[in-house]
Amino acid sequence: PSVTGVIALVMEANPDLSPMAIKEVLKQTAERRGPASAPSVDPYWNRDFGYGMVDARAAVEMAFHLGETNQSTSIDWTIQNHLLNVTNDWKTVTLTGHAWTQSNVLDQVQYRVGDGEWKEATYEAVPDELGPLTPFNWTVALDLSKVPMGEQTVEVRAVRGDQHSLPVVIEVTGIDSDSSSGMSVVLMIGGGLVLIAILALLV
Repeated sequence: PSVTGVIALVMEANPDLSPMAIKEVLKQTAERRGPASAPSVDPYWNRDFGYGMVDARAAVEMAFHLGETNQSTSIDWTIQNHLLNVTNDWKTVTLTGHAWTQSNVLDQVQYRVGDGEWKEATYEAVPDELGPLTPFNWTVALDLSKVPMGEQTVEVRAVRGDQHSLPVVIEVTGIDSDSSSGMSVVLMIGGGLVLIAILALLV
């Protein structure tokens, strides 16, 4: 019953999502529980806990985001894309993740800052053809001094034709190239919003 209630909230937040897209929103925003039971097939599913504990807030926030960015009807649930790690060295934020598809092939992994142009991520050891169940790692490195000042949304998605995965969405803060002030990254993943504050030392 509680999951049904969350589904109702997601549908109210974004009535354009298909049933399979709603299922994908619930899966990807859930809090993981237990190790993967069949990692060669799905690196997140656990036979006891499924994809984890449903996170109502994170699911509704993702539904709103998809509607506000006109991505609701282009979600392909067979395309998977997940964030693995976020690192920084004061003025650079590096996102790493992996993507794969359950059918057909993938074209590329894209990212954008705000409503800017989609650009292609870089890859690590990509096979010749990105076929079904062939995970590969991607990297997006952002120079925060070249990101527009203030809080900016960064999205990363795996693409096949006009269809794509749910986007990985984070918030970064663009800084002045001469600034020695702090910066922060807000992750909109899993269990909602997680704030990582990075305080630069004043010399």
